[in-house]
Amino acid sequence: MSKLVYQPVDDFFIKVSLINLNTLYNELNFCVEVNEEVLSKIRGYLDNLKTSDIICFPEYSYSEELYDIYKCFSDENNVIIVGGSGLEAIDDKFYAYTPVFIPTKDMRKVYKKHITIKEKTLSRGKLIVYPNPIERDFRIERNDICFVFSVFICYDFLQENYNERTDVVFIPQFESSPKLFINTANLIVQGRENFVFGVNNSDNISLRSLGFANLNTTIMDSFIKFKIRKKEYKDNNGEHLLEHHTLIYDIIEERVLTFRLNLAKPVPKRYNFSYNNYEPNVMLM
Repeated sequence: MSKLVYQPVDDFFIKVSLINLNTLYNELNFCVEVNEEVLSKIRGYLDNLKTSDIICFPEYSYSEELYDIYKCFSDENNVIIVGGSGLEAIDDKFYAYTPVFIPTKDMRKVYKKHITIKEKTLSRGKLIVYPNPIERDFRIERNDICFVFSVFICYDFLQENYNERTDVVFIPQFESSPKLFINTANLIVQGRENFVFGVNNSDNISLRSLGFANLNTTIMDSFIKFKIRKKEYKDNNGEHLLEHHTLIYDIIEERVLTFRLNLAKPVPKRYNFSYNNYEPNVMLM
């Protein structure tokens, strides 16, 4: 009996948009400041992202003034919004949380479990650890196909166990020391064969957004040409580093990036030639 003709797994694409906002976090007063100018700017960004499947904002960029904008946009355009993070008042203390807007459903909250020393000192002890279990994995059905994404707020990504694979990991960040995130995300995308995106604030040369996927040289070269990935990386001593799985590590200005992810084939082939209509696992839109 002859073997069956090889049938490749069907491609399944989603579009993910990352919005690097200028910092809305007031460190002196420990609050997120959203004014009319910011609201207008965010509306403008969203107007151009109606065909995205998921939009993610950075840490400390959400306040209740944004609820109606995100909820209406999500419902009307069938777009998921990972709304950065904001602060929830608990008496005279605060929890940090990420609002997740899923079309036609109630807003969900992913709370922060691990508070950094800097956050403790700047909040003068008012930012506290959320004490209860957290829902951070979300199963979505699109075109009769299910995928799962997860949300970790900044430092939680380094501290919480990532035991169950999800298709995409989102990390709203306000973080100036990315090396540990690079190491952890590299291990995850290689071992779990998925995608990881850290969305940072801008306004500061040390606040870099990070993105990770399994890459071949062709895909790496394309991101170098688009100037979102350096041709080479060097440490503080000028020694060469190869962040092989780093999609983006150079986004320090306010910018919107949209990627098409192939969730059915998250790992690229090592070569370009194929008799089949082979699509890249990740592509800048």
